[in-house]
Amino acid sequence: MSEAATVHTIRALLATVVCDEDLVADIADTDGLRESGVSSQELIDLLAVLEEQFACEWDDTTAPETLRSIASLGAYICARTGRPSGGALATAARTSKEVH
Repeated sequence: MSEAATVHTIRALLATVVCDEDLVADIADTDGLRESGVSSQELIDLLAVLEEQFACEWDDTTAPETLRSIASLGAYICARTGRPSGGALATAARTSKEVH
């Protein structure tokens, strides 16, 4: 699964978690999720769904910026699971993975 497909899947899962497709449609891939109206509980719920969907675990050493946006989540998941990715966000996710 490419990074673009991963981001698309994250967006669809986010819409399910927040039960508001309009809110999610207004969020750009690089927008901060919390600043865009996603609650702390919804973010936690999304992370749990992402763990299940992508077999990817979050731990205490996951950098906070990884959780900031749909794009940063996608890059991190691609880096952690070996999916194809690209761009600066993917580089940041790979660096985070190497540190941990």
